[in-house]
Amino acid sequence: LKSLFQDVRYLLSKGLIRTFSDEHECGIVVGNPKAASGIFTCDERNALLQKLGCRSQKKNPRNRKIGNNGSNEILTQMMSQRPLFFPTSTSPKVSDGDQKKECILLPIRCHVDKIIKDSILCKIAIHKNNPTDSLKKKKSWNFVDSPPLCVRLSEQPLQCVRRCARLFLIAGGGPGSMREGCQSVLEPPIKPADSNHPLQSPPLWNTALFPGLQQRLKLKTFLFQKDYQKIRQGGSSQSDCCDGKVSPNAIFHGGVYQFRCWELSCELRSQVTYLLEKNQIIESAKRRDKKRRLSSGSLAEAVSSEPDYVEDNLQMLNHEGKEKLIQELLQGCVFSDETVKHVVCQINRTLSELSEAKTCNKAQDMVLVFTVVIINLLRARLSFLPLADVTRYVLHPWLRHLQIEAILANCLWDMVEICEKCGCYALAVDSLMIITGLSIPSKVIGHTPSNIELDSSRQAFVQLLLSRRSRGKALERLVIDHVHLLRQEAKGLHNSIRKPKVESNVLVDAETDLSGTQKLSFHLLGKVGIDSSVPFSAYRALAKRLKRPLAETISQIPNYEASELQLRFDNGENTDKTRKSTKQSKKKQKDDSDIGCGWLPTTDISVANSIKSGENGTRCAFVGWEESADVTSSPKVHRSLNVEELALEEYASGRLPNDDSTPVEGPCGGWIGWHDEGGHIRALFRILSTDQLLGSKAVLGESFSLYLTPYQNSPLDLHVAAQGLQALPHDSGINNFVSSTKGFYFQRKAAIDAFLKAIEQLSQDDLCDIVYETIKKKFLECKLISDSNLMKDVSELRKLSLIAAGIGGKLLSAIFRCLCYDYRHYCAGLPDLILSRAFYDDNDKAAVDLVDWVGEAVDFSTASQTTSILFDRDDEFLGYSKNDSFAPSTGWGRKGNYAQPNTIHSAASTDDVLEMLPKKLQLLHNDRRIKVQCMFVEVKSSNDRLDGRQQDWLNVLDNFGMARVCKFESTDKK
Repeated sequence: LKSLFQDVRYLLSKGLIRTFSDEHECGIVVGNPKAASGIFTCDERNALLQKLGCRSQKKNPRNRKIGNNGSNEILTQMMSQRPLFFPTSTSPKVSDGDQKKECILLPIRCHVDKIIKDSILCKIAIHKNNPTDSLKKKKSWNFVDSPPLCVRLSEQPLQCVRRCARLFLIAGGGPGSMREGCQSVLEPPIKPADSNHPLQSPPLWNTALFPGLQQRLKLKTFLFQKDYQKIRQGGSSQSDCCDGKVSPNAIFHGGVYQFRCWELSCELRSQVTYLLEKNQIIESAKRRDKKRRLSSGSLAEAVSSEPDYVEDNLQMLNHEGKEKLIQELLQGCVFSDETVKHVVCQINRTLSELSEAKTCNKAQDMVLVFTVVIINLLRARLSFLPLADVTRYVLHPWLRHLQIEAILANCLWDMVEICEKCGCYALAVDSLMIITGLSIPSKVIGHTPSNIELDSSRQAFVQLLLSRRSRGKALERLVIDHVHLLRQEAKGLHNSIRKPKVESNVLVDAETDLSGTQKLSFHLLGKVGIDSSVPFSAYRALAKRLKRPLAETISQIPNYEASELQLRFDNGENTDKTRKSTKQSKKKQKDDSDIGCGWLPTTDISVANSIKSGENGTRCAFVGWEESADVTSSPKVHRSLNVEELALEEYASGRLPNDDSTPVEGPCGGWIGWHDEGGHIRALFRILSTDQLLGSKAVLGESFSLYLTPYQNSPLDLHVAAQGLQALPHDSGINNFVSSTKGFYFQRKAAIDAFLKAIEQLSQDDLCDIVYETIKKKFLECKLISDSNLMKDVSELRKLSLIAAGIGGKLLSAIFRCLCYDYRHYCAGLPDLILSRAFYDDNDKAAVDLVDWVGEAVDFSTASQTTSILFDRDDEFLGYSKNDSFAPSTGWGRKGNYAQPNTIHSAASTDDVLEMLPKKLQLLHNDRRIKVQCMFVEVKSSNDRLDGRQQDWLNVLDNFGMARVCKFESTDKK
């Protein structure tokens, strides 16, 4: 205790920690029962209330304990009594009905310190197993000279540490995690004791995962430490800046001003994330209340149980706060005072026009304010940003997460959905045109909101602000929102706009023969089609609106991605195999909505009625069948299954596939599978490509900025897709760089082609050997038994070898090429199931027992289904979480380039792994040669349909291997 007191005094004297500033803060913090990590337990709060004169109730099991009703009863008790012998303290003005007044508070800090010291002595007594002796010491202990023990880190030093940690985590997190990491370093203000203004939870810094700590505790290995180069301190030369080269010590070329602007943009990102989460919480509570009222038969309007209170840390709701933010982000050597004043006036004018917007809560009100502010900020920065800064970013697109404009663009993209829900389509269209850099000319279609015209250099700059997948989604929303805007404007003029009718069998060759929406789609395709700046799934979605075969659109506007990945545009002579049933074939004769979809996958149809409706976000459940031991008896009912488990049963029993037009090689049935949604494929990519492709040796050019920290799960350029750039002027300083972005695919093209060619030529035995040798090498080098990824690879070694052999070198090479081309887009969307089976070479109809041959890794007993089939390998996503759309944040666990170790799935114990590695999988069983097959299956229920990315994956998988869609229809569907 003496050492503890001495350390506390020292830290207090240095100003690194502090105690409560006044009695009001003490009452707020100590009495808050909703804090994430409270100071006092419920019993300790009750003891403090008793010291303040709050009498305990009579002993009755039905009576609740005092101080446990969810409100701050300690602060209430402090305000309800007047002290007699202690100095008084006043609280800030708190609301009392319609008036605000100051209250005299009862001091409690002395009681708080005493309770803490008593708790310390009790813990010492428990540790020494001698409570009687400690109680005697407690009475004789002299606490007069002890410092206050209820302390916290001081705001300024703590904020400095958080700023450094945020920079480090975001820098290593990479451009694939633009939403994560932008955690606020500001402390939430202490609110008065008002029920309408609850105390906000502090920033979730306690949930942050620090990779250096994980490495030091041997919880995780980072494979790119050898590629990391330390940045030397010192001034950068002027010549490097003029040549557009990023100097090792100048990631922020604008100096301190640019870094502070980046920090402010991170605070904006944090506030936007908070508002979107708050809106989702309020709306979710309102939906629950509506469901409850409907079940009870009440006709009253649903209300949200969540308090409609929003924290405004940046003071964006008042004129001074907005003006201060704009000045900090625009003022400097680049932007003049006139520019700042013009932006402020434009913001105020737009906000006045949005005063009648139909919002549902205060969070949506603030989202609209943030949208208007960020639109005008981004427009100003794009218009006046120096060409040298534009050039540096175009040459280093993997530093998107450290670019101010990219953070602002991602904020706008996340807020577009709220603008659409509020009916502010003009604001949504304006946002989408800003973040995509594409305007809508009046000659193409009707009225268009004002937008800026960017030169070719800035067009290439804007093209890289969003990920390629987000940019494709933004273009789809731009077409839809512009149609809504025109209808909204026509409705205001009391006119009706009818949807243009275009005959599906009419193939147009000229842009002038198209309708309004088709003209806009054709215009956007011409801008993004050739350079492939959006995924092919977005290209196909826009081309579908033209109501013409996809092959004809491709002939006019070629697409590099489709050519590189060998995507097919139609089913050729086997078009009939895409027909799902006779019933659906007749429907297609009347409905030509599939014109322009391009290639369609083979679909297996099965009939199954769900026992759960699947409404309100819940999944459908089905009754499965389990074959009994007696083959002569009828099957018995199994437990309830989800749609993926039901598909596994269908393919295992041989009831599927049932399409004779595209038969699967070999007899029916015998398939054993995993519901991993591509997890094993991503694991194979990580295992086999780490040394060959992901390291710095495969990079053509500089590599230091690809590994900004030694604790990265992937190089930063992995999330920069292959795409072309528009032609840049010769005076742009980048030597007329017109071919493509310096992303992962083009920077490592030679190494990727050589690696994929070698994979393509491997036999099934060679694939088993290379998987085994790679995992064995990493295990012997690291020897960290606590690393969950490494231990999982070791425990699943034989299963991964089986999958690699069944896929084959040709298909595995095609899959890896897609991941190298655009990892951000293609790392998700893989089919739900991967099925495997094996036969003897000398008898194609004799199936091999995989459990007996491979081992426990493929044991699909009932007890292991919940852990092996339903296991989702989210940690296999390199550099970001699989959720590409905005979702409520739960901290920094399992996100970004610092994935949390997953300890859920472990097929082998630590002692078994230390003893020896699993044996290499040999394609022999009972002295007979074996050949392995793998098939990918995307499972859909009756009301579900394929996503564009899923369709592209099935296109690739079916072209080089076996892939199908399993569709479950209900018997009552007409």
